[in-house]
Amino acid sequence: GSGGHAGTGGAAGAGGAASTCTGPTPDGGGAPSQAGAFDGPVEHCAVQPSWARKLGRFADTAGFELSFDALCGVAFASFYGKGDAPLEQDAGAPASGLWIGKLADSGAILWQRTIAVPQPQSVSVAAARTGEVYLATFAGAPIDFGAGLLDCGHCLAKYDAAGTLLWARAIDGAGAGVKDPRLAIGVDGDGNVVVAGTMRGTLDFGLGPMTANARRDVFAIAFDPSGAPRWQRRIGGPEDQIATSIAVSATGSVAVAGHATDGLSGLTGALYAAFTPNGQLRFTHQDTPTAKAETRATRIAIGAADQVAVVVEPATPTGAGTLVAVHADGAKSWEKGLALRATGVGFDDAGHALVIGEPGACPIDLGGGALPTAGGADGAFGLFDATGKHLVSRRFRGVPDAVAVDPSGAIAIVGTGRGGSVDLGGGLTVIASDSATTFAARTRP
Repeated sequence: GSGGHAGTGGAAGAGGAASTCTGPTPDGGGAPSQAGAFDGPVEHCAVQPSWARKLGRFADTAGFELSFDALCGVAFASFYGKGDAPLEQDAGAPASGLWIGKLADSGAILWQRTIAVPQPQSVSVAAARTGEVYLATFAGAPIDFGAGLLDCGHCLAKYDAAGTLLWARAIDGAGAGVKDPRLAIGVDGDGNVVVAGTMRGTLDFGLGPMTANARRDVFAIAFDPSGAPRWQRRIGGPEDQIATSIAVSATGSVAVAGHATDGLSGLTGALYAAFTPNGQLRFTHQDTPTAKAETRATRIAIGAADQVAVVVEPATPTGAGTLVAVHADGAKSWEKGLALRATGVGFDDAGHALVIGEPGACPIDLGGGALPTAGGADGAFGLFDATGKHLVSRRFRGVPDAVAVDPSGAIAIVGTGRGGSVDLGGGLTVIASDSATTFAARTRP
C-alpha cells in the first residue's frame, strides 16, 4: 500500500526546527499493540538496493512527493519554477510546471514528464505495486497530461510503468464542491486509488450527492484502476475540517489525517480517521483544542493489521510534535514525543513504526540516547516496535523534505544539504555545488 501528503509548492514553514536546543524528551512506551492477521504478503522490492544521487537544483524541495512500487522503483512528483533545473529535463520542457517520473533500483531515471501548469498549488503521487503511477494536482486551468487539454481544477491522472498516460479525469465532481487546492492520494494492492481532500457545499462523483455540514468537510473518494468511482465518504461537523494526509494499506484500508478549526473560537485540533476497504468508517478522532494547546495531524500511516500511526504537531510549527500509535478500533496504543519536524511516517512488515524528519541544529533523543548534530542541516529517524519501544535511531547530514516508507522498511528521501554536502551513512554521499542542489536517496534504518 501507499499514501501521500497533501503536498504544496510552498515553503516548509519556519524550517521546522526550534531555534534553541530545548524540546520534548521521549515518552516511555505504552500498552502493547493488538495482534492482527494480514490477509496476504506485502509485495516489495526483493534486492533492497541503497543509493544516493543528485536530482537537479530546486530552490524549495518541500513540494516533492514520493511513493514506492513493488519493483524497486520510486515515483516522484514536484512543481518547479523558472530558477529550478530538474535533472535530465527535456530541451523542449516548459520553463515552469510539474515534473513527474520514476527512479529505478539503481537511482537512474526510468522515465520523466514535464507538464505545463499555469497556477501550480498542490501535487500528490502514489505508485501501484505493479509500477503504474497516479498523480493528483490542482491546476487552476486546463492541463495537458499527455492526451490533450483537460479542463479540470482538481485532476487525477494515471501513467503505466513506462510513463505512458493511461487516463486523466477531473475530480471536482458535479457541483464543484472541492474547495481546497490540497489533495492527498494513496493506492492499494489492487491498484484502487483513494483521494482525500476538502469540500464545501455539495459534491457528487456519480455515487450520490455529499453535502458539507457547515463550512468545509473532509472527503475521501475511491476510484478503481480504470478511474471509475467505487465509494465516497465525508467527515464533517460544525467545525471547519481540512485534510492533509492519507495512507492506504495493501488490502485497501484507509487512514486520513488533518485538522478541524472551530468557527467561533478559531481554535484548531488534530483530526484523523480510518475506513475499511469498502469505505465504512472504523473510527474518527478529534483533539479538543485550548488556547494553549492547538494541534494538527500532519502525517499518517496504516499498517498490515490496520493499526495507524499519526504525527500530531502544534498548530504553530515548532518542531516538537508527537507520534501517536492507534489500534485498528481507534484506541490509543502509545505515543512518543518528537524533537523534530516530521516529514514521513510508515510501518514495516513487522509492525514497527518509523518516523523521519528534520531535527534542526540541536541534539535530540528519540529514546536511544543523544543524537548530536551532523552539521546543522540534518535529518534523523527513529524506529519503534509495536509497544513503542525504541529499536534504532540515527542522525545524518541532509534535510529530508520529502519521504516515503516501504513495508520492507526502506526509506526514499528527497531533500537538500542547504549548501553543504549530504552524507546518509554507509557510503551514501552527494556533493552539493550550492544550496539548491537537490538529492534523492534510498536507504534503510
